[in-house]
Amino acid sequence: MERRLKNRWTHAAVALCAVLALNACSELIGVDETANLSIVTTQDDVKFITLRAPQNAVMEALHTGNVSVAIDGCVRSQEITSQPTIVWPQGYTLETIVGGHQVRREDGSVLGQLGEAFTFGGGVVEDVTAALGFTEQDQNVLRLACPGRFWIVGEVPAP
Repeated sequence: MERRLKNRWTHAAVALCAVLALNACSELIGVDETANLSIVTTQDDVKFITLRAPQNAVMEALHTGNVSVAIDGCVRSQEITSQPTIVWPQGYTLETIVGGHQVRREDGSVLGQLGEAFTFGGGVVEDVTAALGFTEQDQNVLRLACPGRFWIVGEVPAP
């Protein structure tokens, strides 16, 4: 009985990957989730951080410039001196493609390719705090995965 259940889960996972047609499905090596965050790590150690719920309020600064993978594997803005880690909205995904990675919006459209220019709203925070809606677990996981400042993505212009 136990073996049949394991096989069912394995078949379900394979079917889910096929149904979702995620090219990056085989490229993922880990997902670390907290109450409010999901940190997906790819086979080449890229850490892609998303919120797990919609934001109640957003900052409105405009980011226009390069977003790439830093030496620590974190997706960071290269246009700001402190190179904050980007925290993407709920539903955004990272797809592994030939020659790199691209970020997709919740609707599946491509926002941009890492290493190139991106335009989106939001703002930089010195730290993720309870006042911003982050739990202590969120704070600890983020600080460990990608130390430093964070850009919380808000509004993203339509393609």
